[in-house]
Formats: sequence, structure tokens, C-alpha cells
Amino acid sequence: MRWGCIDKSSIPLTSAPSHLQPARTGSASPRLTTQLHSLAELFAQLGLPSDESDVKAFVAKRSPLPLDIELWEASFWTPAQASLLRVE
Repeated sequence: MRWGCIDKSSIPLTSAPSHLQPARTGSASPRLTTQLHSLAELFAQLGLPSDESDVKAFVAKRSPLPLDIELWEASFWTPAQASLLRVE
């Protein structure tokens, strides 16, 4: 994921597009189910302030990343945060 490609004014913090939502139980056609998390949940897991305004400020201060840098490689992460981002 590269933040440089994201329109910061429309960062979704709570929900995913309907085609990425988990399938409802009892559905006639099976769909891939995935567990989705919000950016607020990710920021909390990283030990960062996770209110919507905090997330937007973080992104605004640190973007765009150069296109050749993966998100987890950015210099502003602690080693533990970078490790979590790389694994997940």
C-alpha cells in the first residue's frame, strides 16, 4: 500500500465497500469472506492515536511516500510497528 496514491480527503475509517463485506449467512451463493478492519483499529494496534482527526493528520504529515517505498519501510515507524505492518 502506498499512501501517495490515496486522496486523503476521502479516507474511509469505518466501513469497506459492499463488495468486500463478509458474506451473509444463509446466502445462496458462496463468497469469499474476509475480516476487514478500519484504519482506526490499525492505528490503535500500532499504538497510535486513532481518532479520525488523528489518522487524517498522520496521513497528511507523512504523505505522499515515494513510489519505491513500501508502507512498512517508511522511516517514521518504530521497528515493532514496521514489523506488524510487514506481517499483516
